[in-house]
Amino acid sequence: MKKEIGDRDGEAGCYTNLGTVYGAVGEYEKASEYFKKALAISGNIGDRESIAGSYLNLGAELYSLGKYSRANEYNKKAFVIFTDTGNRHGLATFYLNQGAVELAVGTSNKAKEYYEIALAISKETGERKTEVDGYLSLGRFFLAQSKYDRAEEYIKEALNLSEKIGDTEGQLHSLTKIAHIRMKEGKIEEAISYFLSGMEKWEEIRRSLCDNDQFKVSFSDRHIRSHRDLSMLLCDIGNPTEALYVSELSRARALADLMSAQYSLENKISINRRTWA
Repeated sequence: MKKEIGDRDGEAGCYTNLGTVYGAVGEYEKASEYFKKALAISGNIGDRESIAGSYLNLGAELYSLGKYSRANEYNKKAFVIFTDTGNRHGLATFYLNQGAVELAVGTSNKAKEYYEIALAISKETGERKTEVDGYLSLGRFFLAQSKYDRAEEYIKEALNLSEKIGDTEGQLHSLTKIAHIRMKEGKIEEAISYFLSGMEKWEEIRRSLCDNDQFKVSFSDRHIRSHRDLSMLLCDIGNPTEALYVSELSRARALADLMSAQYSLENKISINRRTWA
């Protein structure tokens, strides 16, 4: 419809939204294609804010693909524009994204500095979702540094705020990271409990993908590490059957959904541990 009425700005917005969806389920190459289309249109119509947004989006996808040098280039281009236009939210997102790049290439002090700036800006502007991401980023940073108390402090802030604003993905990441902290501390039962709570949030997001099998597989692949870690923990405490069930809940889960849809069967797979037997 945007194409039919000649709404170029709206068309670019649609490409951005599609890229965001593909990026959210882990299809980073496809996401990049749409962000490039949005960038081309924004460049043609001279919309600097949209150009900067596309640069950031492309930088994020390139980071996810492990192409840190190119991600850095796109992020820096966005920074120049957002600094010029005074877009504080854009700058907060830049600092989050660039912080992840800096951490990936080993400049951890700069990563920490960028995360702290992003968190400060998000508090100042009232961007609650970005604030959650700032807390999570700092939590991940301290977890990588084996400073578990500091990591948990920030991650629990992210969990509390994400619960207040209904950010299911933020809750998923927070619960999973606390589970990893408990693993590092050797508190296996607590780790399992947090993993299971995180998987409930994983299931909520997965249900929102409805009947799109490809999205479900991509989303499961993106979060498969948590399933593997939980499966490993269950094996360690002598529950191989439950460990196998967790494995089935991940990528292989798509088969159950397909059979359920094809043969009109009720899909009784549940995240509730008490039903696994």
